[in-house]
Amino acid sequence: IAIKLPSYVLTPTNIKLVSISGTTMTCVSNSSPPSTYKDALTGTGRVCYFNLSVTGRILKVWMTSDAWSVDFNDQLVGLQMTTDTPGRNLPLPSRQNPGSSAFYLKRLGRLELSGIPQITFEALTCNDKADRLVQGIFKAGTNLTSQFIQPSFSFTQSYETKDSSGVPTVKTGFFTNQYGLQLSPVFSENDFKCCSPLGSTVTDVTKCCSGYGLLDGNSSQQICALPNGTDLMVYFNGFVSNEGRLSSNPGGGLVDTDFEEQTGEPKIISSVNDKIRAMGEAYCASGSVRQGGAFGNFIVEPQGNQTNLTNRIYNILDSIQDRGQNSNAGSTSTTGYPAFVDGFRWNHHLYCDD
Repeated sequence: IAIKLPSYVLTPTNIKLVSISGTTMTCVSNSSPPSTYKDALTGTGRVCYFNLSVTGRILKVWMTSDAWSVDFNDQLVGLQMTTDTPGRNLPLPSRQNPGSSAFYLKRLGRLELSGIPQITFEALTCNDKADRLVQGIFKAGTNLTSQFIQPSFSFTQSYETKDSSGVPTVKTGFFTNQYGLQLSPVFSENDFKCCSPLGSTVTDVTKCCSGYGLLDGNSSQQICALPNGTDLMVYFNGFVSNEGRLSSNPGGGLVDTDFEEQTGEPKIISSVNDKIRAMGEAYCASGSVRQGGAFGNFIVEPQGNQTNLTNRIYNILDSIQDRGQNSNAGSTSTTGYPAFVDGFRWNHHLYCDD
């Protein structure tokens, strides 16, 4: 018998051959498995052997000719083993239920605002070992929640959230700022620019707040616009620009109640999305707007010869094979790896399409 063990199955023990009639035989380790099935029944004594290839994850089990003729001749034979899965025996307090896609999108999308003094970041931990931080976000060497909550690294901050019943409440937690992140800040702490807003006609695009413009017909002048790929939720953030607040904007512009008070982020509600989409369609160079695609219905991983490619699961992308589509406001956009590497990352953000 030869089977390939999934990567999440730990090294098996107590390996046995079991017949349909109930005969069992415990197998012993052997470093020299037979090269073909033709050779599998050589040897004397009623013994079965096993060999596990750690790199290939192939478990081979075979028996001697005596074992075959005396114990298992002309019977259906199966394999029994004892194994475990990672995390199963961890203390319960160290594990936690995963959050929704909105939970992760909100926290990952906020990294686009690093450098702005008002923007803070809370710990993002692993589900199967909740005392460990997700790697690649916070400064090297900060791997545990116990390190995150040190006074030299973080501070307490009250924030609005909802309890398990969906009722708004205020909680206090530990947060850090740009100095706790591994990547360099996106924005400057205190540099500002006085410039011409979107839709303005200028002679030099450097005068545009967006730093980008489109030629105004046959003239040498330019109309301030947004380049393809612009994250509209970042550009119109209340701490980034006041352009979204202009009442002359399509949709009437954003007002104070359209922003999250603590972060300046546009609220993720339909009325605000409609305003931002209208401004994007008016000011994006392409004239079209799309969502990001980090989450989508992707083929299950890992894939093998028997993988049913029609079965998909809603998940965050973790493979270059992850590709899908989402539909919003009558348009269809790609999700997964192609969208993410093109800069269309977060599903709750709107972007200037290509």
